[in-house]
Amino acid sequence: MKNTILFLLLLSPFLAHSQSLFDQDNRIIVQGGIDPATMITFRYERLIRGGLWNKDIYPFAEVSSSVTRFGVKNSAMKIGQRMPVVSLQSFQLITGLNTSFGSVETINSDSRRLALEGDVALGYYRRKWFFAMTASYEKILATKLIHSGYYRARFYDAAIDGWYTGAGGSFQFGIEGGVVIKNTIEVFLELKVPLTERFNPMMGSPAHANVGVGYRF
Repeated sequence: MKNTILFLLLLSPFLAHSQSLFDQDNRIIVQGGIDPATMITFRYERLIRGGLWNKDIYPFAEVSSSVTRFGVKNSAMKIGQRMPVVSLQSFQLITGLNTSFGSVETINSDSRRLALEGDVALGYYRRKWFFAMTASYEKILATKLIHSGYYRARFYDAAIDGWYTGAGGSFQFGIEGGVVIKNTIEVFLELKVPLTERFNPMMGSPAHANVGVGYRF
């Protein structure tokens, strides 16, 4: 099932009948919320008209950091693209694919991880507002663990640092919506429920929420 989803996302450029999600060529977003920790994110997205197999695509890059532990040691970088697969006037099915590299510092260890994520959004995208149902799947490709002295002294002194594979993945299902002011400023809200690969509740926050402000130019 997971391989099928990723295959369809990669195939989507050949199936797309796209129209612009926003009229301007550039979009800058600042958003904050729980995803899964308390994060703040800066994102730049650009419209490339006919950029891939004569279809519009929306490549983007973003940087996130923990609000409570702001800095490189608790941050993530993400690069990807979005593309409308089906466009029937305002109704659109949008796919996305991205890769990310992040790091987290805790009392037990420092970790680094490389992940691949595919997502879809199904909804209405008008000039003044938008609303969609969303779903995503993230697969952790590799994780590097560097155990702290505290962990070694308290739990297991022979813990081995290094890269590990097979860390699994997670799903998120939710909704998003927003309003656009003068076709330039947008304010939006995301609500998502995280689940494990076996569709069980995730440990930690039972739901994720983000509030964002965007500027189109």
